[in-house]
Amino acid sequence: MVLTKLPPLPTIRDLIRIYGISAKSKLSQNFILDKNVTDKIVSKANPAKNNTLVIEVGPGPGLLTRSLLDYGSLNIIGIEKDERFYPSLCQLSEASENRFIPIIDDMLKIDHMKILDVYKQNFDSEIENVHLIGNLPFNISTPLLTSWLRMLYNKEGIFSLPNPKLTLMFQKEVGQRIAADAGNNLRGRLSVMSQSICNVRELYAVKSSSFVPQPKVNAIVVGLEPLETPLLECKMWNPEMLPLLEEANIMSFLRPQDIETEAICKLAKILEDRNIQLPQS
Repeated sequence: MVLTKLPPLPTIRDLIRIYGISAKSKLSQNFILDKNVTDKIVSKANPAKNNTLVIEVGPGPGLLTRSLLDYGSLNIIGIEKDERFYPSLCQLSEASENRFIPIIDDMLKIDHMKILDVYKQNFDSEIENVHLIGNLPFNISTPLLTSWLRMLYNKEGIFSLPNPKLTLMFQKEVGQRIAADAGNNLRGRLSVMSQSICNVRELYAVKSSSFVPQPKVNAIVVGLEPLETPLLECKMWNPEMLPLLEEANIMSFLRPQDIETEAICKLAKILEDRNIQLPQS
């Protein structure tokens, strides 16, 4: 019988002390030690439980992992770059009866086939959903998201699996930028890239005081769920420059952040059809 609740374990604070782990600034590490916060994140993410591959990015000491396990997730793979956490994550794997499997690797560079191979080796169920979740290091959150959006758009790697969803924590301003609607001063390239293929929602604000060490900025959890049909379906996907505005029915006096996602995608399609190459910035 699979456990739905974990047996008693050392607190995350105790594990950090036992293993002598301190946050590394070069990895942009900030730990959450309050399980009420991670429980809330998982509740907002609401990952499907059966036949679902949950991929946790950067589990660190494992508190969000514990919340996922207590929630009832059965098939979790954690990708952690910092080898110092491996012993405590293995302890959590054993306590969960191997519902959680840690991998030491870099999520920016990992071969996604490795993730799928680990799934096949450890879990029996067919994958019907995939849910990517994580507290992203602030210094690489944008490169990670950009990479995943392109893979999601092209249905590559883990994003070729059925029903992909993402629940990710960002620095507050970055998360708000991703979700910003037309007319919002924060709206920009990242907003359009995200919203052209995903329904984007702000799910949960996390105060900086929830982290150890405490960062200078607050955080926010953002949910991204792919649209049934992307707003833009063409090879070129780069709304950096906006010529041919009149043909795209975009008024020339509008600032980029005031332009609707649909209009920018229409402009990009015009450029694609005419084989116009945009300069790279």
